[in-house]
Order: sequence, then structure tokens, then C-alpha cells
Amino acid sequence: MKLILTLLTIATNGFSSWCMCILAIIIAFFAPIQMLIIAIVVATILDMITAIIRAIQKSKEKGIFKLKVIKSNKIRRTVLKLFAYISIIVIIFLAEVALFTISIYAANAAAALILLTELKSICENFDILLKKDIFTKIFKKINSIFTNKIEKQISLKEDDKN
Repeated sequence: MKLILTLLTIATNGFSSWCMCILAIIIAFFAPIQMLIIAIVVATILDMITAIIRAIQKSKEKGIFKLKVIKSNKIRRTVLKLFAYISIIVIIFLAEVALFTISIYAANAAAALILLTELKSICENFDILLKKDIFTKIFKKINSIFTNKIEKQISLKEDDKN
């Protein structure tokens, strides 16, 4: 009964209410991947900011400081990259929901790979800015820890089969 009254209320309020209702349904449907998308957006923007600072520092070292080092095609490339990242997560999430009726972590795994890629780029930018390879060493150490754990899991599964 409440649903019918709600629908009647929406119908009497006009087209804008229908649009708001549809928008609310879409937002609710994609709520499980909201934090993934926010994390990807933040990491991509942070990568862009560190790349801009790196380009400005590089131009200062050459003795010519110009804002021309910030190129619109590179910013455009970042926006397209961000759009591609979000599209990948949304498509994987939709495929998961269509195939399994729930999300079974494929979107999380894809987001983790995207975030690792952006984190590596941010680390490289910081290393160039600081003229040291501290962040890259930290990143490689974390990467080796995960690689070792994955290799152990694979070897344990192979031992169980034998």
C-alpha cells in the first residue's frame, strides 16, 4: 500500500520527481562500488597533481619556469584514464551482478590493480621530486610481500592436489 501511495505521489509531482526517483535507484544500485570509485578518483587526481608538480620542478631546474609545462593534452589523458578506470569497475560490477546476483570481489580485485598502478606512478613522481628512490623501494618491498604470499598459496594448493 505504501508503495502505491509513493508511486502516486511521484506521479502527481511530475517529471522531475520521476527523474529523481530513477537517479536514486541508480545510486542505490551502485552503492557497493561507491568507495572503490572514490578511491580511484582520489588516486588518479593525486597522481595528476604530483605529475604537474614534477613538471614544474623540472622546468625550474632548466631555468625556464613557464606554466606551459602543464599541457592540456596530458590533463585530457588523465580525464580519459579516469573515465576508463570507472567504466572498467562499473562493467565488472554489472557482469558480477548479472552472472551471480551479487558482487563476488572481481570489481574489488580490478580496483586494487588500478590503485596499485596509480600508487606506483605517485611513488615514482615523489622519487623524482625528492631525488631519492625511497618510495619506489617501499613499493617494491610491499609488492614482494604480496608476491611471496601468493606464491605460497599457489604452492600449498598444488601440494594439496598431490
